[in-house]
Parts: sequence; C-alpha cells; structure tokens
Amino acid sequence: MKIREIKESDYSVVDKMATELQILHVNHTDDIFKETAHAYSYEEFLNCICDDRIALIAEEGNDVLGYCFANVFENPAFKDRTLHISDLFVDQHARRKGVAKALLDEAVKRAKRLGAKRMQLMVWSFNEEARHLYESYGMEIQSYNYGKKI
Repeated sequence: MKIREIKESDYSVVDKMATELQILHVNHTDDIFKETAHAYSYEEFLNCICDDRIALIAEEGNDVLGYCFANVFENPAFKDRTLHISDLFVDQHARRKGVAKALLDEAVKRAKRLGAKRMQLMVWSFNEEARHLYESYGMEIQSYNYGKKI
C-alpha cells in the first residue's frame, strides 16, 4: 500500500468515495444531511488539496483504497497547534486492513512537521465503526456536540 498526496486528477475517485460517505450520513441523519450528486464541488475539492492542507490517498496498484482531508490550525485559546481531520474514508472492501491507520499515521507525521502537537476530529454518534477506529488509535472523547431541530 502506498500513501501519497491527492492530485487534481484524483477528483472523480475521491468524489465517488466522499459521496458514499455523504450517503452514509444521509441514511443515518436525514434530518441533517441531504442527498447530493457530489459531496464536494470541483472548486471545493481544489480547496481541500491546496498547499496549506493535508490531502492523502491510499492506493494499491491502480486501486484507490481511501482518502483523508486534514489541516493544521492555531486557535488562540489552545496551547498547541492542532491537526484537524475533516474527512477519513476507506472503501468497504479495504476496511480492517490498516488503511485508515496508515492514512492517519501519514497525516500525523506531516502535521508534526508543521508544529502540531494535538489531533482532533468529529464523528457522528451513529458511526460506531469509526468511533472504534479512533479509540483504537488512542483518541479519547474530548467534547460533546448537541443538536436538535427547531
């Protein structure tokens, strides 16, 4: 397996995976998420892969196994620069084979070079598979995000 930076030419394969992730969210939280033809427009995708972002793809041969979008940010209220994972998706046929861990490891490695000392992300409560992954990666719940329709 190889982890590399996402290129502009990867749009269609990343879009397919991101849209699959969007559908997962629609299926579990349809009062929040809506079906869309594309999870990211081409312009939004380009913004996700620009120089100040971490945008990674996992592949084996010609098969794309997953992708990760992340960024490092500073918040004046936080002690340390923080790596924020915005998207992490692994194709269902490649799950439980170390792909997500490899993507996270590479994102962390790159974030450390940018001075990050913490990592954070948000996961929906229905997504037990992802929650288990993050807990097995050593992450802990740090906050709760509440919502209701008004």
